[in-house]
Amino acid sequence: VGCVTVCANMAAMKLFNDKAINIKYRTAPQRRRELLVHLLLSQPTWVILLLVCLSNLILVVMLAGAFYGVRTSCQIPLAGWVDAAFLSVETLSTLGLGLGGGSIFFDNCPWAAIILVFQFFIGLILDAFLLGLVFQRFGLPVHRALSVKFSDKVVIKCIDGIYYLAIQVVDVRKHQLIQPHVRCYVIKHGVDELGNRDQFQHFPLRLQSPNDSLGAEIFLIVPVQVVHAVDAWSALLPPVANGPPCHTYSWPVPPLRHTDVRTGDRDPCTCTEPIDLDVGTILPGGPFVNLNEAALRQYWAESRLEIVVLVEADEALSSSTVQARHSYLAAEDVVFGCDFAPCVRSSQDHWCVVDAKAFNKLIPASADYKGTML
Repeated sequence: VGCVTVCANMAAMKLFNDKAINIKYRTAPQRRRELLVHLLLSQPTWVILLLVCLSNLILVVMLAGAFYGVRTSCQIPLAGWVDAAFLSVETLSTLGLGLGGGSIFFDNCPWAAIILVFQFFIGLILDAFLLGLVFQRFGLPVHRALSVKFSDKVVIKCIDGIYYLAIQVVDVRKHQLIQPHVRCYVIKHGVDELGNRDQFQHFPLRLQSPNDSLGAEIFLIVPVQVVHAVDAWSALLPPVANGPPCHTYSWPVPPLRHTDVRTGDRDPCTCTEPIDLDVGTILPGGPFVNLNEAALRQYWAESRLEIVVLVEADEALSSSTVQARHSYLAAEDVVFGCDFAPCVRSSQDHWCVVDAKAFNKLIPASADYKGTML
């Protein structure tokens, strides 16, 4: 099995960015061969066009040599290689044969017929290949994902005594994506609850809104907040050694959500003793209280905790899947006690107006906020 080496920028220490994933594979002897079409599509556009031009040039040169080789037996009036190259180009581009007084049927020479048919079919295949590559290249959904905007910061606010992490997302194009949904992960480095050294381990973040139990689908025509509850099973907290799965998160048990107990979707756990962490206290049932911001930030910095957000949807024009991604360094990009400022209003002619300048603006979160959305 090959060793995976991640080349993260030491200044930012991010595994993910908006354009690429900072990872490379070293000493992988069992690497599968990539299909030629996938390898070509991953190249820049100028490389694809250059390869197609070179393919046509090689075909012209090869067939020019073939025509020049049978010029005597097939009565082809070619004065030299230049004339043979012109004849090859005329045949490949279907411009017609200019033989300078010679027979257009090559005196019933079979070799000339074989060369003509071969060049015709190879040229047809190259044209189809070029058309498919150009269509696929310009139809790639990578650039469509750039219209999905993420907030610069992540906020943590307290609602009804529970801490919630929120990220704001919007699609700035009018032509909306089809059935978008969101996923969130946490990437950690350090020591797990059993004392083992872990590097670049990822854990899922359960979402409250949109509800990940229903597919976490979102409507991106206006800014929407992606919300995760910082409860006992949150990957944002340090691991608890020998913690019961019904009370804390323990890999590889699927993480639970405290909100499922509050809404009656599942029975509460039977644990009765609270668990004290350096960053706060986990109460019986899953709530997390007494948040210690300084200790939590220290844990995030030591574990180089990174929050990764993935928005996936279908693009209607090309019927392709679009994935927009963004990552945050928790120790630097998380703001406590704040909320996103309202950035949507109604104009005088009753149009919905989204203020892009206010999209990343933060305001202090209300201390008595009860989670009511008007």
